[in-house]
Amino acid sequence: MSAWMHVAGWALVHFVWQGTVVALVAALVLHLCRRRTASVRYLIACGAMVAMLFAVVMTAALVEAPSANLTATRASVRTTADGRVDVFLPIQINEAPSPATVSNAQRVEMLLPWIVSAWLFGVIVLLARVGAGWWRVHRLHTLALSSMRSTWQTAGNHIAFRLGLSRLIRIVELSHVDVPLVVGCLRPIVVLPIAAISQLNAAQVEAILAHELAHVRRHDYLVNLMQTLAETLLFYHPAVWWLSARIRDEREHCCDDVAVAVCGDPVGYAAALAELEAWRSGELSLAAAATGGSLLNRVRRILRVEISDDSRTSALTIGLAVLAVVGALGHNVMAQTSAPAETPKFEVASVRPNTSGDNKESARTFPGGRYEAINIPPRLLIINSYGLQEQQMVGAPDWIASERFDIVAKAEGEIGPPVNRDGSPSSLQLMIRALLEERFKLKVHREPREVPIYVLVLARPDGRLGRELKPSTTDCAALKAAKPSGGAPPEPPKPGERPRCGAWVGFGELIAGGQPLLELVSLLAGTVGRSVVDRTGLKGTYDIYLKWTPDRVLQRAAGAPVGDPIRVNGVEIDPNGPSIFTALQEQLGLKLESERGTVEALVIDHIERPSPD
Repeated sequence: MSAWMHVAGWALVHFVWQGTVVALVAALVLHLCRRRTASVRYLIACGAMVAMLFAVVMTAALVEAPSANLTATRASVRTTADGRVDVFLPIQINEAPSPATVSNAQRVEMLLPWIVSAWLFGVIVLLARVGAGWWRVHRLHTLALSSMRSTWQTAGNHIAFRLGLSRLIRIVELSHVDVPLVVGCLRPIVVLPIAAISQLNAAQVEAILAHELAHVRRHDYLVNLMQTLAETLLFYHPAVWWLSARIRDEREHCCDDVAVAVCGDPVGYAAALAELEAWRSGELSLAAAATGGSLLNRVRRILRVEISDDSRTSALTIGLAVLAVVGALGHNVMAQTSAPAETPKFEVASVRPNTSGDNKESARTFPGGRYEAINIPPRLLIINSYGLQEQQMVGAPDWIASERFDIVAKAEGEIGPPVNRDGSPSSLQLMIRALLEERFKLKVHREPREVPIYVLVLARPDGRLGRELKPSTTDCAALKAAKPSGGAPPEPPKPGERPRCGAWVGFGELIAGGQPLLELVSLLAGTVGRSVVDRTGLKGTYDIYLKWTPDRVLQRAAGAPVGDPIRVNGVEIDPNGPSIFTALQEQLGLKLESERGTVEALVIDHIERPSPD
């Protein structure tokens, strides 16, 4: 799933409750202002529509796009003081989690492509409808421009002057329309229907002209375009259509007030509206018409006849609806804060010292909720379960890095992904934390500390990148979606090969394909031993190859000739090669600058060797 579809999908989903809340608040405010002028209610309704559009835009801006790092494995390798290759706990996922372990948010996310596709189809259909309407209005505007001015032009000029319009508005009569309309935005024209106007007296025609000219003075055409945009983009929410109808009703009420003030005869004006309604057979949605809105409510309002609904019942209904929404939201928040979810734990776990004497480390999850971590030092368990970089762990005894253990554990149900995309602790991380607390008696606390950090910036003034840092052309999201679940964990790339999607760090070598620069930053942090902050401003995904000579080159095996090359895992190491800092500048066009920064440190208050099984 692409990043834009992820963002658009969540914006559409969140607008379901956002639009409901905005509509309920608008309904309550409109009811409280029912005795105020139509202009006040019109501004309230328009403000609510703007709030709906703003909510969608802000949600889209705040939704975090999914990271392009889609591999379930990340291995960061560094050299320890005694020359051993130390792998930062890679976790392999051999099978996708079962539906029982999928959260509601994950279920919704799986539906996002279908949601966005259905939304796009609806938008395309409505855009076609709007385009057809615009074409009809455009043809009518063109015809009106070429038509002779109406005999009512002089009366219309006097009314325009009284309304404060600084320009003369062209008035024409056409047989192609059934009701009076205003067409055009930059060059508005009032179009009068010949047949309908002939049935009205002069005062009534002047009132109708005042109504249409009021639309021009208020720039209602532009507001109507905003409504059409909202109806097109947010068509799936009934609250949008309800609010748009209220805007049209209040807009007609505002113009009715102007018309009555001009003609001074509300009964005659109401009769004119009824006469025009009898002639109406259709309406152009992009044009402002005198017969827009609910005719019955408009006539009752003009004649000051009480509308038959019980306002007190309406107020009670609106109030109960608002209280229901607020109560539901409050109950949900209180439930989450007062009854936090129980920390997930392994059902059973075996922890034993590893006596193999080698440096091969592995950690995997298997179907059925089985977890194995073989030859793993506790330091790596802490780093991975708390999502730390090396320098963020403080106060740890030396033995948690030198002593290694074999852990076999069983969870209830399937184990989810090793890390969550939103940065929150995954269920696996929480279970490992619980195991550390129970079996290793781990006690920790967090505190901010100012420490030396590195800042990754562009090395060249012109911003040109190095030859080994290239924008990736691989869609890793599509590749992962097409790849079946299960199977053996991926093997490290062979010397000279670059993975299409994924990242791997060996002794003096970093290889990545289709990865964001955030992945390089994370891997560099494990290699240079400091937190690294990205300030390059580079977006997108990259193919990366970086080769350097570590500060401490492994010693040759005993008895090996001095001239023999040094090899690690089959890769030849050049003792005279560049440092990682030089390699970054020469090969990637980036550099690390040292400065001090504040990081959140995890302080180890207590830890002890685990008790025997």
